[in-house]
Amino acid sequence: MHKPPFCPSSNCEYHWPDTDRPAGWYVRDGHYVSQRAGRVHRFRCKRCGRSFSETTFSLDYYAKKRVNLYRLRRLLTNGSSMRATARQLHVSTGAIARRVMILARQALAAHAVSCQDLVPEEDLVADGFQSFWVSQYHPNNFNLLVGADSQYLFSMTQATLRRSGRMGRKQKLKRQQIEETDPPDSSSLAKAFDSLVGEAETLWSRMKSERRVWRTDEHQLYPASLRISTVPGIKHLRYSSKLPRTVGNPLFAVNYLDREIRKDLAEHHRETVCFARSAAVSTARLWIYLMDHNYYKPYRIAPPATITHAEAAGVSSKKLWRVRREWLTQRAFFNRTPLTHTQRMVWMGMIPTPEAENLTNRRLTPGYCAA
Repeated sequence: MHKPPFCPSSNCEYHWPDTDRPAGWYVRDGHYVSQRAGRVHRFRCKRCGRSFSETTFSLDYYAKKRVNLYRLRRLLTNGSSMRATARQLHVSTGAIARRVMILARQALAAHAVSCQDLVPEEDLVADGFQSFWVSQYHPNNFNLLVGADSQYLFSMTQATLRRSGRMGRKQKLKRQQIEETDPPDSSSLAKAFDSLVGEAETLWSRMKSERRVWRTDEHQLYPASLRISTVPGIKHLRYSSKLPRTVGNPLFAVNYLDREIRKDLAEHHRETVCFARSAAVSTARLWIYLMDHNYYKPYRIAPPATITHAEAAGVSSKKLWRVRREWLTQRAFFNRTPLTHTQRMVWMGMIPTPEAENLTNRRLTPGYCAA
């Protein structure tokens, strides 16, 4: 790097994208030699005095060993478990977990920038994808907001649920013991869906057309969440979840995405021996997958389509090219990224893991992630 793009300190006015930085806003401040990166140049900001190096803007910032992030992305999104991925790349599972969080932050930033000015001209479909964390006593629900025609994922929220359904006497007793120390939040699903409606409102407010259609199944929580919406003229269409999951199904967009997630992520396979041990890492990995789905997968395989789901939703080919080029090469900064509240929680690794103190996430999210 011959020239740093901006000051990495969020307390400096030269950090922000809307600030004009003079040509000589920094000075060179020597160099150091790293076993991983070799000769690394250092700089100092004239405005705030903050010193930094070339690696400050790298995805390997604070890393002691390089990991091929392109190969990691392919492994994570094509059915490889965390341990299998670690064996393939000859690193520990802890190193893979930290890289997953890095890739997720990059995916969140790239997606936020792509959606910032996106105006959807299609119906929106919402539904929940259910799996579990730690054990089947802690089911989770990922609420997906998808374009009905493009199958482009606009947003996602998550919630930890209470185990329900048929259980034996020992299973009920075990659930009771778990809930004594880790009581579930009975309103978590409603809160998560309310957040999803709030993010849908942002999209609806940009639409030029007065047609604002929201498609869901017949879950009882959905009408209640829409009643608090401040956007007028929303038409809520409800369909039975028992309808055949074909292309003609009005909920095909989310049904298709559910199927792809089940197929491509090891921890969500049906009757799998893999499971998510960390809620933060599991949610981060899903964001990586959704980045791959939106910006890399072809819109159709039969008949073949040259466009991606993002282009089908209205993202220009120029922006798509820039997103692909930058998300695995240029480090995204928290304060320079237009994130929603839910996305900020994912970025900072603040999704709590059931039955465990959230200490692991401190190692996954060092202090520089909040810059």
